[in-house]
Amino acid sequence: MKITLTLLSALLLTSGATATLVRGAESSLDVRTFGAKGDGVADDAPAIQAALDACPQGGTVTLPEGRWLVRLAPLRLRTGVTLQGRGERSVIVKSRKLETALAPENAARLVVESVQFAVEAATPATMEGRLAHFRHCRDVTVRECGFDGTATNGLPSQFSLCQFECCNEVKCLDNRFRNAAGSATGVTGASWELDWGRGSEFARNAIEDYCDTGIGLWTGARESHVHHNRLRGRAEKFTSYPVGIDVDGGTHSIIEHNHIADGHIAIRLYDCHDGVYPMTDMVVRDNFLHDQRAYDAHHPAWAIKTENPKSRLEARFERNRIVQPDKHASAFAGGGTGRTLLHVDNNEFTGATFWSFGYYKEGALELFSGGQKVDWRTSLGNNVTRKP
Repeated sequence: MKITLTLLSALLLTSGATATLVRGAESSLDVRTFGAKGDGVADDAPAIQAALDACPQGGTVTLPEGRWLVRLAPLRLRTGVTLQGRGERSVIVKSRKLETALAPENAARLVVESVQFAVEAATPATMEGRLAHFRHCRDVTVRECGFDGTATNGLPSQFSLCQFECCNEVKCLDNRFRNAAGSATGVTGASWELDWGRGSEFARNAIEDYCDTGIGLWTGARESHVHHNRLRGRAEKFTSYPVGIDVDGGTHSIIEHNHIADGHIAIRLYDCHDGVYPMTDMVVRDNFLHDQRAYDAHHPAWAIKTENPKSRLEARFERNRIVQPDKHASAFAGGGTGRTLLHVDNNEFTGATFWSFGYYKEGALELFSGGQKVDWRTSLGNNVTRKP
């Protein structure tokens, strides 16, 4: 009896393991089995979409090496589905006629991993678009992907590489963004952009050659954590004023341990909505900001700039290291008529000018250092400044 039960248990365990393997195989779908070619010529969007639609929740659609052209309609991810590429050679190519290559809506528990996104060769610079545009989604992870906006004639205006609109709990981790637009195209988009939404993380990403905005937290984005990213801008005189991390109407967020260079403004907090979205509880700490591009005395550069036309802006700046060798660049600057409270502590600056707050209306700015109110005209508080 003991032997019989042991054999029966072994059979049941073997049967269960086999069933698990079968279910796992069924939930991993290769786009080629649905007719996708990956030759960069045929429109693979219908076949890839068929695989995504057939994939059960918790399953994975695999994208092997190839150039997968998306021509007539954007790809839609369903709730609980993972789109898994094979690294740098798994490339989704957005057609020049298409506004967006990947456009999930009203979905949750989405994962996009190890997929590259690019634009079709000779894309005209007058077209608007995004490589990926998530709308009204929740619990989204994008990791180890690449977003390359390079086109033969430069990027179009209003072009963002990856945008999240009204999305909560977004994790964007270990990705690479490249935006090699010539500034004459009038680029006004971002490499990564969050509009509205709560509880997102943007970490360990590399952004190269951004001409307008590297990371945008805009219009009501809340409780974001932006950390350990590397950003390198490309500023061109009179036509491009790139901002590394731009917070326009975002609030209650932490920006820390980022490395930002070669733009025009490294970090900007800006109440662009005239008081509709007060900016409070912002923390900017332990960042390394250097070599922002100052064109001349009339076009200076700033490591950190706070602009508050009408509303309320509260922020803490702590332990940032700022190196601005250009004589027309400064560490902290700002202006406006709105109530602005800044706590600036233990920052280290190498350059000519530390404070430049002369554009604030008298009484609008309250500046604190070491817990004490200071006058920026006469005191640096507990911050340290050195000549270059």
